[in-house]
Amino acid sequence: MSTRWSEQDLAGVRHRLYGQSTRPSRKYRNEPTSEDGYQFASRLEVRRYFELKTMAAAKLISELKVHPEFALHSPDPNGIPRRVCAYIADFSYVRDGKLILEDAKSAPTRQTAIYRLKKRMVEVEWGIEVVEVLRGTVRHE
Repeated sequence: MSTRWSEQDLAGVRHRLYGQSTRPSRKYRNEPTSEDGYQFASRLEVRRYFELKTMAAAKLISELKVHPEFALHSPDPNGIPRRVCAYIADFSYVRDGKLILEDAKSAPTRQTAIYRLKKRMVEVEWGIEVVEVLRGTVRHE
């Protein structure tokens, strides 16, 4: 008899003790959704996608992109810029001739250190403001 428990055994015990489903809950209680061939991390992101699609159809914005990637660099000891990571925004589009990045965030996710660092790096390196879309509002900083 093995002393190690399988994931299935642990899930059964958790269910009996705590009434939890066998699927672990998500850290930020988001619900990943798929729409128009894109994978979105939350319902807020999907809702914003449809708002932006409507705006693009009305010609208020142009060049709508979903999950655009921006390389972020840092100088090595010789001063040569090297790619260190990437910032993947939820959406980018052009409005009034200006490129805008949007990120759909909940209150807890907008406070993570990695998000704040990458957001600041994009603003400094690319000179693009990141607009945060919160539940019920769009926040410009």
